[in-house]
Amino acid sequence: MRNVGEGRVLGVRAEERMDQEGSETPGARLRRLRRERGLSLNELARRTHYTKGYLSKVETDDKALTPGVARGCDEALETGGQLAALVERAAEACPYRGLRPYEAEDSRWFFGRERALALLVSGLTERLRGEGPLAVVAPSGAGKSSLLRAGLLAAVRRGALPAPGSRSWPALLFTPGERPVAELLSRVAGAIGLDAADLERALAHGPARFAAYVRAALDGQPVVDVRATLDARPGPDRRAGGPEDRRLVVVVDQLEEVFTLCPDPAERHAFLDALNALSLRPPAGDRRGTPGAPPALVVLGVRADFYGHCLAYPGLVEALRDGQLPLGPMTPAELREVVTGPARAAGLTLEPGLVELLLRDLGVPPDTPGHGPGPVPEPGALPLLSHALLVTWQRRRGDTLTVEDYRLTGGIGGAVAATAERVHDGLDPHGREIARRLFLQMVCVGEDNTETRRPVDVRRLPGSHFPPAATAAVVEAFARARLLTVDADLTWPAHEALLRAWPALREWILAGRAGLRLRRQLLEAAETWAPVPPAGGVRPGRGSFRGVPDAAWRTPGDKL
Repeated sequence: MRNVGEGRVLGVRAEERMDQEGSETPGARLRRLRRERGLSLNELARRTHYTKGYLSKVETDDKALTPGVARGCDEALETGGQLAALVERAAEACPYRGLRPYEAEDSRWFFGRERALALLVSGLTERLRGEGPLAVVAPSGAGKSSLLRAGLLAAVRRGALPAPGSRSWPALLFTPGERPVAELLSRVAGAIGLDAADLERALAHGPARFAAYVRAALDGQPVVDVRATLDARPGPDRRAGGPEDRRLVVVVDQLEEVFTLCPDPAERHAFLDALNALSLRPPAGDRRGTPGAPPALVVLGVRADFYGHCLAYPGLVEALRDGQLPLGPMTPAELREVVTGPARAAGLTLEPGLVELLLRDLGVPPDTPGHGPGPVPEPGALPLLSHALLVTWQRRRGDTLTVEDYRLTGGIGGAVAATAERVHDGLDPHGREIARRLFLQMVCVGEDNTETRRPVDVRRLPGSHFPPAATAAVVEAFARARLLTVDADLTWPAHEALLRAWPALREWILAGRAGLRLRRQLLEAAETWAPVPPAGGVRPGRGSFRGVPDAAWRTPGDKL
């Protein structure tokens, strides 16, 4: 088995660390302003009375740009207060995301995975030739979602791929959900300006035709009628490698949802076949394909405990054999950077001893070499660390995070539970009962007792069990504490670590495993009874809950 990254490794420099909007870190802004004015570091040091070495570390974000230094540099560079304003804005934003993943726009706060990101970019570069998807395999809580979002997507937008125009390639990231094919078609259509219904008709002709249609749209060919496009005679061959080779970048996170949420095996196959076709070089003899130019670079993020499920699909077997990045535990030096890097970027000060205490609570002894062998945190520890840092930041006074503030959170092991209990205890008895029912609706237990999150549209839950106003108040309370994620019409736990770290939820799940499995079977049966989908095997949207037996909504503790 060959893992990615054995070839050329593309590093990601600190000076390129920008977020989605292109906003710079304070250090990068200082460097740009200095260079625009033609000043050397020596001259800036002379004008501000700070040493050249110190200012150099500020510019590379190895040292925080403090308000005092920012004001001095503003005066020396005559910026009109740009740096001081940037530092003030950064101080108002929390650089830790808690249980939620770092998004592409959070890239300036994303630290500790530079080595893995370099390997991932290198692996994706190898896939430019059209050799199938690239798979990132990791246990839950290893930081896979953040790596794909704040790492990979942000790097592509910075132009990290060695392909002309790649920084402007359309990029999309999504999770499969209950209707993975419909989700794929909707996302691709939105990214390149197509009609999802046309893509659906193309897919009905097979995954190769679907990929050819996407390729034609990326090439700028006028596409009005999908059938006419698919049957048209080809024009002159255009060989890959030129500046006109525009690609899609498709990132599918939490691929395991294909197995846990999608009840239709045929749709699973259709989804995975479509992704595979997008990432492969069209056959040379296919008159509809463009030789050597696959429509997309496809990256799949999958939980390690679903590795065996992937082996039942030939396209995924190829990806796992020839293009996978196993995301292992962080080194002590990388864990230290997870803590200190965001603080530096936000201009925060960490009280002496806080970093060592955090590492010790993660299970890393203080004498462990930074990059050498030694104890590693338990799988799933990263989101718990991030949540503890988030709550510590919320307790801060001024711009310093202290040991005492951290101890008051309950520590890495107790911060999530303490936050969840605080929100839960703040509800009235009726709200607590809704919270119990709601969280159990958002947990999926497989036949092998594997537990995963399940997005739920709370508006479509039966009002007899989930009164709309009271349910909305419960969702808002937990979302405000960053324990639930609310996106458009769906709500789900912010991280699977919550399923293990909150004792009350753990008890609810353990007490109701059999019932949760039964509910999953009932919901899948209800989907099976739904009307036959249109041509192409794609249902128009998420299934309705009408007709689902009332037993599907009962949870352990309900009165029958």
